Amino acid sequence: MNILIVTFVVLVSCFGCTLAGEKVNTPKINPLNTTTKTKCKYIEYGQHRHYKYEQYSGALDYIDGKGLRPEVAKAFLEMAEAASNQGITLSVVSGYRSYNDQEYLFEDLRMAKGQTKEERAYVSAPVGYSEHSTARVVDINDVEDRFVDTEAYRWLQNNANKYGFELSFPKGNSQNISFEPWHWRYVGKDGEFKDQFCP
Repeated sequence: MNILIVTFVVLVSCFGCTLAGEKVNTPKINPLNTTTKTKCKYIEYGQHRHYKYEQYSGALDYIDGKGLRPEVAKAFLEMAEAASNQGITLSVVSGYRSYNDQEYLFEDLRMAKGQTKEERAYVSAPVGYSEHSTARVVDINDVEDRFVDTEAYRWLQNNANKYGFELSFPKGNSQNISFEPWHWRYVGKDGEFKDQFCP
């Protein structure tokens, strides 16, 4: 009788190791994070975690010159009309971003500002790790902290969920990313797209 012996080899990678007293400044990467309801890949610079998102390549509708998936654009226009009826103006200042766009926002601006990758990761996602790549995200009105003190932000807090939008990065978020009151992702009125995002 022939006996088939199968050998499994486990490879262990070392990230952020110290070698001969020299610190290797490599980000922590987890290819399979099973702690979330979806199997999310992520990268960490220091304490700042960003989840992996594929670059969307389908049709886009444009609002204020910014691209969004058609269903997201439709929902935003419905929300903006409701806000307008109450004297609130909502506009799109950023929508879909390609990986090339994100390269500029993370790497080019990081180098221009003299920031480390860990410092930049607190306020911006590395290439391939931005929710904007999904074309399901809108930055609304003003990408500055002052937006939190506006009537538009207060209106969104009370009403955005009715149109399928939720705040991606509230204060104290689990990813340890800066609070972004302008950054809203479309999860659907019934949460049908919730599993497209992590965590």
